[in-house]
Amino acid sequence: SGDTATTTETLNVHFEAVADKPPLSVEDSAGMENEWIDVDITSSLVDADGSETIAVYVADVPDGVTFNAGQKLTSAVTLDDGTVLNAGTWMFDADDLDTLKLKSALNVSDDFDLRVYSETTEGMNNDKALNGPQTIHVDVGVVDPSVSGSGSGDERTWIDLDLDASVNAADGTEKMVVYLEDLPAGAELRYADSGTVLTPDAN
Repeated sequence: SGDTATTTETLNVHFEAVADKPPLSVEDSAGMENEWIDVDITSSLVDADGSETIAVYVADVPDGVTFNAGQKLTSAVTLDDGTVLNAGTWMFDADDLDTLKLKSALNVSDDFDLRVYSETTEGMNNDKALNGPQTIHVDVGVVDPSVSGSGSGDERTWIDLDLDASVNAADGTEKMVVYLEDLPAGAELRYADSGTVLTPDAN
């Protein structure tokens, strides 16, 4: 007969929010002890609706190392894959990364490696997504030693030399050799306390 009938039903469709895995890239760092060293970490949110937050974690930070942003955790944190990051791990927002720097402990030039993770959390249901770990090798160079010296006196007499040198290191990992160069022909050096005369390249 050509007749038709239409029935309209309303269906409820539920979309479960899922956290998006954040991109994460790092670069090794290098600088001098007692100075701020640039830290190159790039990570950001993929989700654009504002429902997710991001946290970047830096683990295995040596004692005395500090950053110019973020916060040092006072208790352990467990990541989405079950990895436990101990107290002393640092946590950063994405906004901290653009100008992130670190400084090693005073007068310490030991190199070290850092583990970096980035984790997003979906606010609707606390779902999480993780990227990492990635490793940053930090090469810390030594500060130039402090050296000074002076002396004066008459010819053909022993002249006291006031020499001072320091490696500027507090942890005992650095050593120093002091060289005296450009001595005039025939000049001699001796220890003031013992009178022992030094032989070039031997003492």
